[in-house]
Amino acid sequence: MIVLNEQFNLPAINNSCKKAFFNPMGNEGHPDPCIIYCEKEKCYYGISTCGNEFWGADCLILHRSENFEDMFVNSESCLVYRSNSEDETYGYLWAPELHFIKGKWYIYTSCENAPNDDKKHIIVLEAKTDSPFDGFKLCGHINRDVFSIDPTVYFDEKCDELYLCCSTVIDGVQTLSIQKLKTPSEPVGEFAIIAKPELEWELVPPYDKIPIVEGGYFVKSPNGRLFITYSANGCWSDDYAIGLLEYKGGNIVSSDSWEKYSLPIAIKSNGNFGPGHATFFYSPNKSELWICYHCLEMSNPENRPMKRKCHCQRVFFDETGFLHIGELTKCGVPYPVPSLN
Repeated sequence: MIVLNEQFNLPAINNSCKKAFFNPMGNEGHPDPCIIYCEKEKCYYGISTCGNEFWGADCLILHRSENFEDMFVNSESCLVYRSNSEDETYGYLWAPELHFIKGKWYIYTSCENAPNDDKKHIIVLEAKTDSPFDGFKLCGHINRDVFSIDPTVYFDEKCDELYLCCSTVIDGVQTLSIQKLKTPSEPVGEFAIIAKPELEWELVPPYDKIPIVEGGYFVKSPNGRLFITYSANGCWSDDYAIGLLEYKGGNIVSSDSWEKYSLPIAIKSNGNFGPGHATFFYSPNKSELWICYHCLEMSNPENRPMKRKCHCQRVFFDETGFLHIGELTKCGVPYPVPSLN
């Protein structure tokens, strides 16, 4: 366990810039949001869990915009995949993530094992063409026999190795696991559990009875430190928050190689509640790292299904390479768009 000592002062954000956007991004709910900048097409792509606030939907809608401020607001949208019996991808598709790996676009998401089945597993979709907007086809299923959701991947360019992190249910507890991939859809070897809900902030009632850690995402600092952000408690809870793991060396697919920080790095603040399921992306000029997450705009003490809206803000690394998010940005306040040059 690593004790978190928060002493870093985040740089001030210049809100007087000419081009700005406003959080939340869009009036509709966009839970589990993921945004990525496409250098080739000079545009942003965005995706999130579709449908109602409880079950989701059986389809994936991709959004595209040249201007960041239009994402989920005035962006183009296109249905790129729907679950179907031929692919054996049934029911609702949760927490899709768009990744560009070795020159190809992939979506990692989860589906039901069978019609009307509450058990889920990871599936991988591959773009039909060079453009994600032309739709996706099934690439493969991963670990059908293990309840798994919230997939994300990390490609180690130096070693030419790909890794999958997801939330797996083991003995009734949602954990974070990691596994090596031989191909984008083919695991090799066993998976390792690298995080369980065990800290006080991860077990806020009623989630001390149904403990959850989920929504992992890999983040690498400029000096090479490798982190995984994750979320704990329920996604409609005021106390949904973002925690942090750090890779300490050795076999990446080993619980001994990861250490957890004692406190969350993002919690409710500035009138926003339950921040979580974070993903990250770089600005077009690659000088800024940004976080994309969902949160609630009002307190929800009864943990009822509510609209989880997409928020984005810039994050920073200190001189040691540690990741800092800071307070959540206020709703309706102009915030400068990611740097173009």
